[in-house]
Amino acid sequence: MRYAMLRRDLRLFFRCLLPALALTAVFAALCVGAAGAVRPGAEGGYTPARAAVVDDEGSTLSRMLVQGVARTDYVSRLLEITSLGREEAMAALAAGELAAVIVLPEGFVDDIRTGREGVGQIWLSSAAAAHGEVVAGVASFGQLLLAAGQNGVFSGERLIGRHGLGEEFHQRFLTRANAALLAEAMGADGAYFTLEVTGHADTAMSADSWYAVSWLALLLMLSAVLFARLYTADLSRSTLCRLKGAGVGDGAFLAGKLLWPLLFVSALLAAGVGALSRWLPVAVTPLSVLGAAGCALVCAAVVGALLLCLEQGVPAAAAMAAAGLFLCGGIVPRQLLPGPVLTLGELTPFGAAQGLLRPLLGGSCPAHCAVAALIWVGLAPVCMCLRLRRLRVGGEDG
Repeated sequence: MRYAMLRRDLRLFFRCLLPALALTAVFAALCVGAAGAVRPGAEGGYTPARAAVVDDEGSTLSRMLVQGVARTDYVSRLLEITSLGREEAMAALAAGELAAVIVLPEGFVDDIRTGREGVGQIWLSSAAAAHGEVVAGVASFGQLLLAAGQNGVFSGERLIGRHGLGEEFHQRFLTRANAALLAEAMGADGAYFTLEVTGHADTAMSADSWYAVSWLALLLMLSAVLFARLYTADLSRSTLCRLKGAGVGDGAFLAGKLLWPLLFVSALLAAGVGALSRWLPVAVTPLSVLGAAGCALVCAAVVGALLLCLEQGVPAAAAMAAAGLFLCGGIVPRQLLPGPVLTLGELTPFGAAQGLLRPLLGGSCPAHCAVAALIWVGLAPVCMCLRLRRLRVGGEDG
């Protein structure tokens, strides 16, 4: 009888399949369009691009160099330069409030004078790194700092004139010094700074990958909603009592109703990741595959529980997915949402599913997302069983 129940659920699944495929294609197109519409907002916090200088040198000369370079027309058009402490600056960069952090370590001026390399650091947000003008502006900051070495040339020129070394010596000195300084300045961003790119708004992911994961999770949840008939077809007291008398317990009753949608969601997830891999780097590792499987399970189990337990399960499941998308920063740029709101979003079923997907696109799954996923997957069958018991005993009409 248990296998007969699985076969019955499989027949119901196939009846839902063709409409589900058609609607999933529509949902996928809508998700791609909507993600493309809201994606530019992720960079709204960088207009104008804000950059912070961490001046660990702290000397009068370094402060003068920073202020002078920040006021140059080329840099000021692209960057709004401010001075911050290291911890404050890195926290603001991680939160998406800064496009870049430029670190001038202690001894930076002497290192430039003596030609020692790779002592400074430039941290770019992933959104800023995607803008060539912002990258050029940050690089020019380092180049212009080095170009301040022209002061040395002018000093040398005064010495030449004071000691009467002649025009020929004077021209050779200026030609060689300017050529060397120009060559150094053109490569200053690589020679005197190391460049690091941070993730989108404290996610360790690019903005494109973040929005791809968020809207893919929404698509998976919406696709599970399309099998509402499979979950609700047998929810009458007479049918439940007859099946119970035939030896079909709650586990056997729910097995097919969870299994077949889970397989559909898993196949859709594999297809979605395959499509994304053409544009975004996908990391297929044992951990990311395990996370993807967990994501599919969360979507199928939680949506199934809502469909089975609530009379208005379809709108409830859709509202839950949309609310989760908003709270996780998939609609409003993540850097504009307060931290507690983001944490709340990651504890929702949508946030748990999205968190489990992150390793596939270069991110990491927060521990609280994994814990939330386990809780939701554990609660879903418990709620389903309680609903079935209530229907059998109370005689409600499913």
